[in-house]
Amino acid sequence: MPSDILPLIVSLVGQLTFSLQQWTLLEKRHPIALFCDEAHLYIPLRSEGDAANEVSIKIFEKIAKEGRKYGVGLVIISQRPSEVNWFY
Repeated sequence: MPSDILPLIVSLVGQLTFSLQQWTLLEKRHPIALFCDEAHLYIPLRSEGDAANEVSIKIFEKIAKEGRKYGVGLVIISQRPSEVNWFY
């Protein structure tokens, strides 16, 4: 997959998963864990002018902050942790 659209595609999957869990009735909801391998490729440090990365960061930031109440866990895996945005 081209690196310029990777953040958009991966964040779209994350957003769809999160939204599905939000709108599913509690008794029908199943816990989901999103494993983000090589996360430095689509959750990078913030950089000026890169809209695709900014969208991806915002979506995963929301999942990291609010996902637990909807049964969505987020596991971030990277061999380059210094290049991953840690949602400060």
